[in-house]
Amino acid sequence: MIVVKAASYECYHENGINIYRPKGTKDYLFLYFRSDAEIILHKTYEIIKANTFFLYPKGAPQCYRKTNGSFNNDWIHFTIDSGKSFFQELKIPFCTPLILPDSSIINMSMYDIRNEFFQSGTHQTQILDAKMRTLFYKFSDCYYDKPSETNSLNANYQKLLLLRSQISTYKYLQSSIPEIAAKLNMSSSHLAHLYKKFFLITLEQDIINSRIHYAKTLLLNPIYTITDICYQCGYGNIEHFSRQFKKLTGHSPSHYRKEFFNA
Repeated sequence: MIVVKAASYECYHENGINIYRPKGTKDYLFLYFRSDAEIILHKTYEIIKANTFFLYPKGAPQCYRKTNGSFNNDWIHFTIDSGKSFFQELKIPFCTPLILPDSSIINMSMYDIRNEFFQSGTHQTQILDAKMRTLFYKFSDCYYDKPSETNSLNANYQKLLLLRSQISTYKYLQSSIPEIAAKLNMSSSHLAHLYKKFFLITLEQDIINSRIHYAKTLLLNPIYTITDICYQCGYGNIEHFSRQFKKLTGHSPSHYRKEFFNA
């Protein structure tokens, strides 16, 4: 059983980060570096580039930092029965920088796991176990399988996979679907049809999810007013923003901010 202990997606640190855990933790840690960083490999700090994955086993030293500028990453802490043999079978090495030709599928899996972690339900533990195993099976496939004409993604899928990754990193907060379709040289209806077919979610809903996730991040910073956040997230008026925010989170923006600072 894989049990998720904590998870974060787009964990942004404006002033960098310095993680120094020489004795590691009692669980495993799967990281995705969205920013360049330094990490201790072979007893010294070495530079790793953005878009790098890293897997720590339990008890392994976890030491990485970004001292000049902002830092952004995704991470999942988890426990797993027979973890060593599981990762040996998948040939996923520990404490090794890992880069995929296309990280979008894994990024979206981590986003999905983070969302599921903050849900509730009778079978949540089993759902997270299944999603985590799928994540690592897919990672192994992406890392080792060579593309061929029979299994390579078609051009439209590749294009929309990139689009979805960019949506998840807030690139299209201010864009309408017709504007996005024009950039991709597609009609709005064809884009919407393909997007729903490939990802089982509408393009509109993915954009809304991204806007609300970004709003939740901004609400944790008191320098932004709710009006500022509304417009930064692509909304034309506060009423529409507040309505969608409450629909997805169960709270108004002001209540969400109040709950955080009173926690």
